[in-house]
Amino acid sequence: MNPPPVNSSVGPYRDRRTALLIAGVLEILLGVGAWLIVGLMIFAASMVTAQGAGSKGSMIPGIAVYGIAGLVFVMLGVGSIRARRWARALWLVVSSFWLIGGVLAAAVVALLMASVAGVESILLIAILSFFAVFMIGLPASLLAFYRSPHVKATCEAAGPQPCWTDGCPLPVLGAALWFASMTLTLPWMGWLYGGLYPFFGHFVRGAAGHGLWIASGLLSGIATYGIYRRIHTLWLLGLVLVLVQGISATVTYAVVDPKELFAAMGIEGAALEQIERMGMIRPSYMIGSVAAAILPMVGLLLWARACFPKRSTEPAIPPPQG
Repeated sequence: MNPPPVNSSVGPYRDRRTALLIAGVLEILLGVGAWLIVGLMIFAASMVTAQGAGSKGSMIPGIAVYGIAGLVFVMLGVGSIRARRWARALWLVVSSFWLIGGVLAAAVVALLMASVAGVESILLIAILSFFAVFMIGLPASLLAFYRSPHVKATCEAAGPQPCWTDGCPLPVLGAALWFASMTLTLPWMGWLYGGLYPFFGHFVRGAAGHGLWIASGLLSGIATYGIYRRIHTLWLLGLVLVLVQGISATVTYAVVDPKELFAAMGIEGAALEQIERMGMIRPSYMIGSVAAAILPMVGLLLWARACFPKRSTEPAIPPPQG
């Protein structure tokens, strides 16, 4: 039986502290599991390098994703156990990103696997089942749980003082967090991509390529501040940055052999042949991956823009004459 509604300053609600505790523990376990995957990937990268079958560079994106995901899960899991308002707000943002990304990734993987000859049906079923459970079902469940008005009221009752997420609409918070992640990751992309930066039909190389990646990270940091503070001109900077990067990468992958990028990443030999057999070097796949990353971000930015205060069109009132 459900516990009777609790009356407090936030109104009657059903106390969800036990559910928040259970959710927080599970989230921490997910974070630990992500860190275990990081350890396995580092071990696998060392074995591959020792055998001369590839480069550690090919493992870096996965290591970074699972490492950061583990940190996020642990931090937000602790916040959920403590029924913190900011943890609920951030889970709404993270689970939304996770769900959208999972749906897009599942669609891309399904199309990719279907186009590759000789793929066993059991393998396709296993991969799609993984996506259905961990990339769609799990984030959808988290999103539904933290959207509950009872969870919201429980967190507000546990922490009646306003926190830094309260005054920021969720679309704005989501866009700001996305650009914050870009601020941290883009400056390192030059190192990952061997100094190559896709720029409107060719790769900028060496120090210039590294400089463009660093500049993109710095501009993302400015956009992060502007979007969080809801400054119209800096929001526009973020939109232009996303569109320019997306169009630039699309044009480049349409005319340049993507193998050049993989070679700069140190992926060669048997590893490159395996990726090529899976169809992941085709220009259509590269362009589709860019679109899957850029289009949701453009939509989020437009949604966030709708939450900005309207610009005043009234003339300024002159000060009273003394």
